[in-house]
Amino acid sequence: MANYNLVAVSGSLRKGSFDTALLHAFAAQGAAMPESMNVEILDIDFLPVYNQDFDANYPADAQGLKDKIKAADAVLLATPEYNRTMSSAMKNFIDWTSRPYGTAPWSGKIVFTLGATGGVVGTALAQADLKKSLLFLDAAVMGQPEFYMSGNAQKFDAEGNLTDEDTKKHIDGALAAIKARIDATR
Repeated sequence: MANYNLVAVSGSLRKGSFDTALLHAFAAQGAAMPESMNVEILDIDFLPVYNQDFDANYPADAQGLKDKIKAADAVLLATPEYNRTMSSAMKNFIDWTSRPYGTAPWSGKIVFTLGATGGVVGTALAQADLKKSLLFLDAAVMGQPEFYMSGNAQKFDAEGNLTDEDTKKHIDGALAAIKARIDATR
């Protein structure tokens, strides 16, 4: 039986974030699959605003994020949509992991983007900008299936657990597509 190791990052630093809760739902469903998909959610709260002056003495914690991305079979990136684009936390994460120039772990890395919002647009614009940055870094960004979740408050319980069965089915479909993409590259 194959094992699949994914890392995930939420671009929302907010306590009680629906993007982070959605990643936890991906992790729970991935662990329950017949061929286990381990989803490790990475913390990016500690990252200061990227400054190129750090390149000369690159922080070990930031390097640890790059190492986890490099070792993963695929990466899940959940971004909220702020002012019709990705969050500053997500952009900062992308900047940190793409520097210093020539050391980015993104080239050829399978990436699945997703997002959760209370509004009706479903993070489509934020994901488009995120994908644009990732394509510049030569990541293998998945175009399908798309994953835009809206109406968050009705889909999670008070503890942040996903309760919406339709969304769970979409997660299963996304995980199956990610697994197929990984299998095609092995």
